[in-house]
Amino acid sequence: ILGHVLTPNELCDPTAATDSLKSMRSQGCVIVSVGFQSTDASETLPGGFGHLIPGKEGEIALGIIWHSSVFPTYGGANTEQHRFNVMMGGRRLEEAMGLSEEKLEDLAREAIYKQLNVLPPVDCTVQISRTVDSIPHYQVGHADVIKGIRAALPANVHVAGASFDGVSVHDCVTSGKKAAEAVA
Repeated sequence: ILGHVLTPNELCDPTAATDSLKSMRSQGCVIVSVGFQSTDASETLPGGFGHLIPGKEGEIALGIIWHSSVFPTYGGANTEQHRFNVMMGGRRLEEAMGLSEEKLEDLAREAIYKQLNVLPPVDCTVQISRTVDSIPHYQVGHADVIKGIRAALPANVHVAGASFDGVSVHDCVTSGKKAAEAVA
């Protein structure tokens, strides 16, 4: 995008910036949202809001967020409702973007059961979102690449977000705040 907006001059070399941006890698992610009424009073979720699953465990899912633990009455839901987001894709399951909705639902239900010992019923509510290029993959030398991109841009153009300064929510907020302050 920057290459179409910026024109070369003594203050800016958009070619250097766009070439570096094109060299950055990312992959897609599928998010399978699952919700259902709990029929088992003994089903309890661990404290917290979710967890990431290390690749060495051999699981298909990247992680699971259990919204019902943190926001038990979100959207008017009652406290007996379980709501999960199962994230799949990235390098662990590169073909996730092309899997059928039925297969993704089965994989999500299996991941919830294996990770949390909670089995979503067959008639659970499911919503599937496919996000393209949503997981940045930092390569060796990433900090130098980002430094080069920023040096190639004019003083009033800034980049921010997970692809540049860290993937956590905190990193993204800090990155956006710094960019906003720089142009203010």
